Amino acid sequence: MTNGGAVFGPPFLFSEKNMKPRDEIIYTSQKTGLEKGRRYGNPRFFGGKPCSGITKCIVVGNWPEVVAAYRAAGIEVEIVKQERAKGNLMAPAKSLPREPAKVDIPADYRERDWNEIRKMAGEVSPVPAINREQAVATIEAELERRGDEYPSDDELRAAIEEKTGKRPHWKARRETLIEQFKAAGE
Repeated sequence: MTNGGAVFGPPFLFSEKNMKPRDEIIYTSQKTGLEKGRRYGNPRFFGGKPCSGITKCIVVGNWPEVVAAYRAAGIEVEIVKQERAKGNLMAPAKSLPREPAKVDIPADYRERDWNEIRKMAGEVSPVPAINREQAVATIEAELERRGDEYPSDDELRAAIEEKTGKRPHWKARRETLIEQFKAAGE
C-alpha cells in the first residue's frame, strides 16, 4: 500500500527499488503525514526480525518489540513520541521542517476539480488531503500564512456594508467579496 508516494506496510512486500533511502526505515501506525520517498513499516505487522541493509530505525510511538529487535541487531534506533493532532489524526511530535513550495493558487481554487485542489494542497503541505474540505482548508491555511492583501471575510463584509449600505450574502465566497470590495471602493 502506498500513501502519496510513501511506502507503507510490511517492508517485505515492496521491491528494494521502491525503498528510499535504503539505509533508514520509519515504523509508524499513522496513516497521514507520510513523506514521499521514505521507507515506512507498520509496527503492528513487525515480524520480529530487522530488515536487512538498515543502519537507522525511527520508531514513532511505543513499540518496544521493534526497538528491542533493532537494538539487538546493533542498529541505531530513534524513538519519536506520538501525539494527537487536529482532526483526531496521529502525528509525530518531531517532524522534519518543510518549506511549502511557491504554488500559484488561483482565486477560483474552490471551484476547481477535486484532483487539482488535492494537488495544490499537496504542494503546500506534507499532509495528504483525504477529502475536498481538508484540501480547501489546507489551501486557505497556506493563503493565510502567506498573508493576504485583503482583510478577513467578515471584515470585507463589514467594509462593503459600510460603503454600499447593503450587507453581502452570508454565503458569498471570498472572490465575490473581494470583487464587491473593489467595486465599492471605486
